[in-house]
Amino acid sequence: MLRFQQIEIENFGAYKGRQVLDFPKDDGVVVVYGENGHGKTTLLNAFRFALFGKVKREGHEDVGLERIPNIEAARDGDHSFKVVVRFTSEGESYELTRVATSRVEGVPKSSEEFRVDVILRRNGDALGPDERSVVLARVMPEVVSRFFLFDGELLREYEELLKRGSKLGDAIKIAIERILGVPVLTHAQDDLKVLHEQTQKDVRSVAAQNQESEKLAAELGNLAAQREHLQSEVDRMEVELRDLGGEKADLDDFLSRHAQAKARIEQRKDLENKVRASGEKIEELRTELREKMSSVWRGMLGERVREARDRLRDEIAQLKAQAAAADLALRIEKSLSTGSCSLCTQALNEPAVVRMRAELADARSGSGDGDASHVALLMARVERLERFGLRDDRGLARRVSEELREAIVGQEDLRAELDRVRSQTQSFSDQEEGIGEKQERYDQVVEEMKVLRDGIDNNKGELSDNADARRGMSQNLDRLGNPDIDAARQRDDFYRRLHDLFREGVGVYRERLRERVEADASSLFSNLKHKQDYSGLKINENYGLSIVLDSGEEIPGHSAGEGQVVALSLIGALQKNAPLQGPIIMDSSFTRLDGRHKRNLLRALPTMSPQVMLLVFEEELAPGIVREHVGGRLLAEYEMDSRSATHTVLQRKTQ
Repeated sequence: MLRFQQIEIENFGAYKGRQVLDFPKDDGVVVVYGENGHGKTTLLNAFRFALFGKVKREGHEDVGLERIPNIEAARDGDHSFKVVVRFTSEGESYELTRVATSRVEGVPKSSEEFRVDVILRRNGDALGPDERSVVLARVMPEVVSRFFLFDGELLREYEELLKRGSKLGDAIKIAIERILGVPVLTHAQDDLKVLHEQTQKDVRSVAAQNQESEKLAAELGNLAAQREHLQSEVDRMEVELRDLGGEKADLDDFLSRHAQAKARIEQRKDLENKVRASGEKIEELRTELREKMSSVWRGMLGERVREARDRLRDEIAQLKAQAAAADLALRIEKSLSTGSCSLCTQALNEPAVVRMRAELADARSGSGDGDASHVALLMARVERLERFGLRDDRGLARRVSEELREAIVGQEDLRAELDRVRSQTQSFSDQEEGIGEKQERYDQVVEEMKVLRDGIDNNKGELSDNADARRGMSQNLDRLGNPDIDAARQRDDFYRRLHDLFREGVGVYRERLRERVEADASSLFSNLKHKQDYSGLKINENYGLSIVLDSGEEIPGHSAGEGQVVALSLIGALQKNAPLQGPIIMDSSFTRLDGRHKRNLLRALPTMSPQVMLLVFEEELAPGIVREHVGGRLLAEYEMDSRSATHTVLQRKTQ
């Protein structure tokens, strides 16, 4: 088991000069406090550099060595840096030194302008390059370092194990099986497969030496050739499937990272359509308002028009009444002058004459100038006033005007929002076409992967049929009783059975490993969780873990904080089941956890590994909370004293 004793840093990043951090001999937790930018990630990278010669940003991107020298030391002309790690493993003491020095005059511009020297001493004696590589690969293989040296970014990657065909998930699965020791068995299985294939060739070679078995040997050879072809096709399609799975993972990552850009671009287009539609609506309302305003003055004059029309009608009626009275007077006068009624021609008696004279007086008093042409003129005026219209559009005009005002205000709001979104999508303009292409390619990849999976399944079915046919041929050869064939067949049968045994054993071993990892991860998760209806974790074939409810249902998704808890549960379970064990160094892995999860994790940390180092800032994890919940397993506390932006000093913290 790897156990750190001390790390010594010199001019590495923010650490100017020589800085030393000691690990206590007892099992427990060491905490290093530092504000953002003071050197927590740099300290984690110091371990990476010493062990693997690499420095990474956020657990992914490699950082060039030219960016590592301490800035203040570099100003003084010293561009070198060094990390020394002292550790024990399997009862041996080691001192690993990795030092980088500039090869050029002036400021180095790239990693190639550095010379990196590595020295590994075992019990005081320096090891040669080959032995050094073997020891370091055994003590801490780089592929499994993610389970010992990690930050929050690496923890989030474990969610890829839940995605089928994820390139990153496949890489993590390989690392998991490496730390669990599976490759030892798979390599043996591959070696036995090669030996089995060789013994099959030996059987065919011996069988071809006599006439009776020659035909069977030829048929067996054809079946073997068919098997090789089918297997090569399966291998080819599986490689293509893995490559497409990697491309799909990259496309997933691209589309996920550009989901915001895509959403913003769609939002921008939607806003542009809305602004355009609002402009059309405003023009419609302006046209309607102009129409309404062209006649609204008529409504304002409506009362006067009605009064004038009524006066004219009254005048026309009066003129018509006067004309009728004058006409009646003329008829009466005519009747009186002739002595007979002008209408019925009957002779007038005295009472009728008296009555007509009275009517004549009334008719003369009501008669007037009822000129027909004047009446016609007045009637024409009334008709014009009727055509003028008395509808009052002032209310409609006010409504349209209000709608227009609201539409203009709404358009201004849309324009302001559009300007804001345009500023946000300005940097996406060169990606807009690419996002569409990536989405189209993603759909193609999904379809191609389906075709490949179907092809693999079909070829594997044919391989199974081929194996049955070869077994039948082999049995026919066995019946021939040739001693040489029998010996070759026995060797072939031995290696076949041994290969099958290892193949089945690897499958059983993997399944039992997954069961143990699931059980141990669920046990640790039960100590970390805070929702009582979570019963545990369920593992998939890639060692991905999903949360299970008491009802047995799997939760389709979880929060970022819960994802970190699941990832830490997996790491703890791997530590417990792995032949290779070592210290855990965690950089800012508490930022996404709430208070209860933090307290639960602090109590569980000592059970995850004998040596645990936390790199945190005090707002992320207060010292009082650490001391309370880690208790007596808290061995030491360090703090990063920032003397300047480019000069940090590691100091032992006193309570």
